[in-house]
Amino acid sequence: MKGAFILVADLATAAVMNGHHRPRDSHYGHVLHHHKLHKHPRGLEFQSDTTVQSEMPSHIAEIDISRRAPQINPACLDSADDANMGCTDSAYHIAGNLTTLPCSQTSTASTNLSGITGEGQYGMSYTPYTQDGGCKGKNEVLADLKVITNKGFDRVRFYSTDCSALSHIGEACKNDGCRMILGIYIDQTGIAAAEKQVQEIADWAKWDLVDLVVVGNEAIQNRFCDAPALAAFIRSTKATLKAHGYNGKVTTAETANVWQRYGASHLCAEVDLVGANIHPYFNPTVEAAKAGKFVVSQIDELSRICMGQKVINLETGWPNAGVANGAAVPGEDKQVTAIMAIAKAAGARCVFFSYSNDLWKSPGDFNVEQHWGCADVF
Repeated sequence: MKGAFILVADLATAAVMNGHHRPRDSHYGHVLHHHKLHKHPRGLEFQSDTTVQSEMPSHIAEIDISRRAPQINPACLDSADDANMGCTDSAYHIAGNLTTLPCSQTSTASTNLSGITGEGQYGMSYTPYTQDGGCKGKNEVLADLKVITNKGFDRVRFYSTDCSALSHIGEACKNDGCRMILGIYIDQTGIAAAEKQVQEIADWAKWDLVDLVVVGNEAIQNRFCDAPALAAFIRSTKATLKAHGYNGKVTTAETANVWQRYGASHLCAEVDLVGANIHPYFNPTVEAAKAGKFVVSQIDELSRICMGQKVINLETGWPNAGVANGAAVPGEDKQVTAIMAIAKAAGARCVFFSYSNDLWKSPGDFNVEQHWGCADVF
């Protein structure tokens, strides 16, 4: 494909927002074969035709962009393929740029690089995986969650039920007084394979620990299902959980361009609030210091699309290493600057991504996928 078209609120806030996850399904006896979409495609791809253009609101702009695939160092392949290879500091070339990416995991002790804390922020995201892609043990999960709560966070988002997440994270939240943002992950196998997660949550039924249920993470964005199918799955999930005693809120997590195209027609009516993943770094016009302003602009646009519904930014942050994306420059100091700006402008509506660096992922676009660990910032 020569390029892609992105739906954006305006040229100044051309959002390119995607998530970074490849949940493992070892709980069901195997690893979900990595679809390698824990990178950042630049928005939902459309052909440039009159059908698509006619669906666009009058104030929405089009941007034609080209995709560039990174050269991936074999030493940093997704560890679900090469669990024993490890990941070392290496140099990468992307579009003529050379950068050195440190592969060390963010330390998660008492460091605070910004002076801000998790108090007042909506939450932090967490995945219970080791750096080689395995499942963390119960004691390690309990220790990680203790760090998160000690930093002031009272909600933790995770993406699926694998690695005994309900049991281990649930116990940690019960012990530490935090609440869970549950995820039901839809992968390339589609919705049918995700239904077992719904039943597992329904059978678990510790609703006093649950703040929110998120059905799918960029499932439309990644073409794992279409909007009508996701809308129907949200409805059926709500019905199943309600039948098992859950009366809380349910949403999904999609990028802004997906909400712009399918919100009014399919999604807004099914969710109890708008869930979006808003990543300022993937807009090449946004520098770290303006990340907060960008997030607020996107939240406002999403609320408009769904007629004033509350919006939660379910995933946001800034990479601590990688390649510059125009004015968006990664790095530890830039991460601190961006997260401080986001926390100040919209922290009460944001889940910060993520607890630690994730070396089990492929480097992805701009070589940033492994480098979103931000616990040290708080």
